[in-house]
Amino acid sequence: MTRFSGDFNQALDDNATWQFRMNTAADISHPFYMPHESAYGPDQNYFIAPTLKWRLGDHGSIIFEAEYQRLDKLAQYGVPLEKQEQLLPYNAFIGNENNGRTSNWLMSQVVGWWDANSWRLRSGLSFMGLSEKMSYWYIPGCVTDIHNNRLDEEASNRDWTTVSAYIDVTTAIDTGPIKQALLLRTDFLRDGEDGWYARSLSDDKSTRPFVDLTNLHIEGVPGSSAFLSSTKDSVELETTRDCLGFALQDEMRIGRALRVSGLTKTTSAYKLPLTGLSVITPLRRIHLLARKDYITTITRWQKP
Repeated sequence: MTRFSGDFNQALDDNATWQFRMNTAADISHPFYMPHESAYGPDQNYFIAPTLKWRLGDHGSIIFEAEYQRLDKLAQYGVPLEKQEQLLPYNAFIGNENNGRTSNWLMSQVVGWWDANSWRLRSGLSFMGLSEKMSYWYIPGCVTDIHNNRLDEEASNRDWTTVSAYIDVTTAIDTGPIKQALLLRTDFLRDGEDGWYARSLSDDKSTRPFVDLTNLHIEGVPGSSAFLSSTKDSVELETTRDCLGFALQDEMRIGRALRVSGLTKTTSAYKLPLTGLSVITPLRRIHLLARKDYITTITRWQKP
């Protein structure tokens, strides 16, 4: 069993406090692959069996914790190396090195809470599934740049799969609204029934459908708490107040304009009544529901 914690402020505002806490437990049946900090090689062949859990804290806070047990070698789990892709869940993967094989992984690793009208800890939508030429260590809470030349090289000569997103969070003034609570910048594609295709933003191929969330800002109101995350099959939006602001600086597009219902436009943003929201795209149908008296929202992505 392993436990570690830490503050990851190097990529964030000085006033933002980020932590990633892992405690001892393993009650999820599917393991996931976690690469070693070093570069390529067999030393990366170990699994950890994760548990993600959440609880309500003080002041309307919600606390997420990740728990895992490390298995040093695949052999200890009793599976051959070539079968490892079949064991990796889409919603629990950190890192992306796969010993020379391309994979199809999408994760949402979340650790966060809201306390006393300020962001104490926040992490959410994440990404995975890159080629063997990509290797880096990703900790939720750190802004990690994956858009580089290696992605463009891969896009030109082979099929490769990734869903990418950047999370950038700034803290709120104690008496003021949340400023740019979450800035999501993502670029992802879906191909076929189960596969995702993605590209870097520098890839100018326009023949494939493409979701541009570069300028999507999710803003809160004074005293509110909001959280957004994504997995292969679902999106979660959680809040403690009766509205969120969606400020779309540019139109979200995915081949054609996004159709949105349940939004009331204000002078500066789209105001979301938390009685319900339906966003329909050619890829997924997203339903967002929330209640203002406590933090709870489970949303499902379904095929249109």
